Amino acid sequence: MNETGIFLRPLSSLYFGAQGGSTAGEMAGHNTSPESLFPIPLSSLQGILRTRLLTGSGVKDTSKINDLVGPSDRLPSGWQIKGGFPARYCGNKLDVWLPLPFFIFYSGQKNNIYDFEIARLYYNKCHDSSDKKRDNNSEVNNTSASSNAYLSDKKFGDLQLAGIIGGGKNMEGWLPAQRMYEILCGKETKFQLKRGIDFDCPYPPFVRHEVKPGTAIDTSTLQTLESMLYSYTTLRFEHNSGFVAWFKGRLHAELTSDSLTSGLAICGRKSGTVGLESIDQDDDFWRKLAAGEQFQSFKLSKDRKFCYVWIVFLTPGRVELNNNYELSYVLIKPLLDQIQTSDISQYNNYIKLVSCLTKKMLPISGYSLKTKTRKPITYWWPAGTSLLIQFSQNVPEEAIRPILTLWNNKCLYAGEQERSFGYGHILVSAPFEKTWEDICRENKNLYW
Repeated sequence: MNETGIFLRPLSSLYFGAQGGSTAGEMAGHNTSPESLFPIPLSSLQGILRTRLLTGSGVKDTSKINDLVGPSDRLPSGWQIKGGFPARYCGNKLDVWLPLPFFIFYSGQKNNIYDFEIARLYYNKCHDSSDKKRDNNSEVNNTSASSNAYLSDKKFGDLQLAGIIGGGKNMEGWLPAQRMYEILCGKETKFQLKRGIDFDCPYPPFVRHEVKPGTAIDTSTLQTLESMLYSYTTLRFEHNSGFVAWFKGRLHAELTSDSLTSGLAICGRKSGTVGLESIDQDDDFWRKLAAGEQFQSFKLSKDRKFCYVWIVFLTPGRVELNNNYELSYVLIKPLLDQIQTSDISQYNNYIKLVSCLTKKMLPISGYSLKTKTRKPITYWWPAGTSLLIQFSQNVPEEAIRPILTLWNNKCLYAGEQERSFGYGHILVSAPFEKTWEDICRENKNLYW
């Protein structure tokens, strides 16, 4: 099955609403205009693609919907959607933008040029007297979280951050795929970004705010309500920009793949419109990242004790917390499960999570047009979340590369059905060897 690249070109401003309602009338004047979510929610993306498959293929019998494109909460077996990333055309070539990883930290400013560095973390040992088990056969290393460790926005048990040069601060923003490739290759550990363009800005440079007015409507009479004005902040895209997605799956005979790269679709609240197009020429650096070229040419020293890789979330992800296991194992379990069925599963016990960098969790919900009810709210780590994974010297170099290939460009950090929507999509960096102790010896101004 070939992967189909899809470019969603906004033909109007777009608004993707957050959970809850908004105010109108006099109260609206005391609140800022509600802002659209960004980028396109994956629940909206899969809805657009499934709707286009049905309408573009001329399917009118609603009783066939579940058989052709699956029910609302899952895709048919073997289907996979990825992406939802902002992108623009530079000439006829696509330029894909990706979320700034949280392991990139601001480290200084000179002449309006902002310097950034890639963080190096260490593992804060915290003995666990409960001696919990990973499984029936292997014990958890004693440098594990305390028995009451839990995951929240402010506490991560034993997953502590240290070793940031000069007391740096991590930022949010977007990067072109080329810069992400250079960072994950390890070619750059220090680099410069532009404020308000590459970081400290919720959008790439080709997306901006556009405030629009509206008026409340009486649902029984469908007439406007007097003095019930409001405003909301939409997304306005520059010419030749939009979102990019990829679809892979075997279609039913009644569906046509051309439906995914042609026609129009309603997008988000307020009836925004997007056109669906095929991709003329894919982003070369996104193609390299997806293929794992960033870690294909690494070379490790023979006397190394450990090596490390970064796992970067491109889309929101989550795991089910389990009180029977310590936190550090729960967070790495999706990666270990991916190896478990391969011929290199014997190295699972020599791979562990060192640290986790994330921010306030995102509430994600939705609305069912079929039942006219709001879907339950679930909480997710935001895109940009970064996990630092450690390989011991017991994992040979020739085994690390296939392990990273099993992880890279996969949707692993979500439930089985949610993965097919594109949640929990990750990229993997090239391995590096410098330990926290090395960084400590080289830098006297470490921040704790």
